[in-house]
Amino acid sequence: MGKNVLKYGGKSGVLPKPRPIFKTPIRQPNRFEQQQLAKIEEGYAEGVPVPKINGKPIPRMPKRPQVITVEQRIKWNIDDLEPKKVNYKGLTEDQKWKMNRDQIRRDFLREAYLKEAERLKKIDELTETKRKNDLEAAERAKQEIKSEHIELSIPTIEKLLEGKMVKISRTREERQLRQAKKDLNRRSHELISMENQAEQILDLYHASGKFITTIEELEKAIHQAFEVDVAAFDSSVSTVQSRLFRPSASSTLVYETSESMIVDKVLGGINGKPGLEQVKEVLSGEREEFRRRAQLQASAQASSSTEN
Repeated sequence: MGKNVLKYGGKSGVLPKPRPIFKTPIRQPNRFEQQQLAKIEEGYAEGVPVPKINGKPIPRMPKRPQVITVEQRIKWNIDDLEPKKVNYKGLTEDQKWKMNRDQIRRDFLREAYLKEAERLKKIDELTETKRKNDLEAAERAKQEIKSEHIELSIPTIEKLLEGKMVKISRTREERQLRQAKKDLNRRSHELISMENQAEQILDLYHASGKFITTIEELEKAIHQAFEVDVAAFDSSVSTVQSRLFRPSASSTLVYETSESMIVDKVLGGINGKPGLEQVKEVLSGEREEFRRRAQLQASAQASSSTEN
């Protein structure tokens, strides 16, 4: 195995890449190639010192290779170098052979230029065709994805039957009425929330009467719980047990509990104490007005019965 085989993957018999016939381009770059070249960042940025070679600074932006067409190459390398007005009669056989050899070389070079230009043209055409096919395939895939999304987003017949397909435009009065309904709904929810908060605060106020806030109240509560209420607690336990195990007594206990709950529900009380509705009636004066009306009605009935 030769020493240069490793750079070809360890395979012998692989020919190196052929040297290009044209070292510089033979045509101007097309539109696609210009777009690709515009994306390449090259050269030295502004403010960066440019290196020098043999005392001459390098251009900040590299120069594009000069475009030399095939016709120009043939003219410069073949036609211009071909000897003009050669007198073959005065030449020796060796000189004639050299002249014929040079002509054969020029003919082969001309043919090589033309064939290479034709080959590069075919490569360009194939590349352009492949690029167009890729663009069309990408566009078709995009359209397929778009059509799939449209199909998935199209409403079904059941959905159309359930709701309205076209949104009906409302008049100014309808919009105002709709906004008024929204405001009323919002305010009613706010009122319910405020009433719930007020009821909780009132319940806390009733329960605060049993809170212990001073040392004297704490000592009194301890004395009441551990010395005075022990006998009362034992008697209460025995009373509850006797009521639970006796059907008539248990029904009486349930009746008493239900009666207190019904009274609180009807009168709006909280554990036998004034509830939120009763407090609102007192603050608004409605209860006082009702009491006066009842007194007037009772006095009127009493006077009518006296006359009779």
